[in-house]
Amino acid sequence: MIQKITLLLFLTLFALSLSYAADQNAQNKNAAAAQTSKLAGVVDKIDLNTKTISFRQDGSKQLQEIAFSESTVFQKQNGTARAEDLKQGDHVIIEVDSTNTITRLQLQPADQAENKQQ
Repeated sequence: MIQKITLLLFLTLFALSLSYAADQNAQNKNAAAAQTSKLAGVVDKIDLNTKTISFRQDGSKQLQEIAFSESTVFQKQNGTARAEDLKQGDHVIIEVDSTNTITRLQLQPADQAENKQQ
């Protein structure tokens, strides 16, 4: 009888510790998602080998080099895009995480980009 109670107590504590760990993991993911920032600007250069984009933020003359990864989501008006679709002069809106890696990049249609720059 004591062995059954001990086993039940052990299993309960184990289940609680798993639940706590899962909750902490979810909180960490939510905190990371909250630390993203949005930038808009023009692509100066894209390097597919190093997975970086040289980017000039709207209203700035300074170039920023920002990395992208396999998990970066590239989008255009008609749906999904690829890094290979980007070219110099493209206007983009990007979301960058706390590690300065692009999480999402939205390629703007040419007519929308012209309206934003005026």
